[in-house]
Amino acid sequence: MVDLKTLVGLMRFGSARMGLSIGLLHSNFSTNWHKEVVLTVILASPS
Repeated sequence: MVDLKTLVGLMRFGSARMGLSIGLLHSNFSTNWHKEVVLTVILASPS
């Protein structure tokens, strides 16, 4: 179970990551690379 502090941190990080993904898409960056990074971060973060 994720505690409130972690949840707030993930939400904050998620919004930053959303901004990053939008920036990557606008700069014609590889979306597959971005998906791999996001999956790695999600899998590496403690649940």
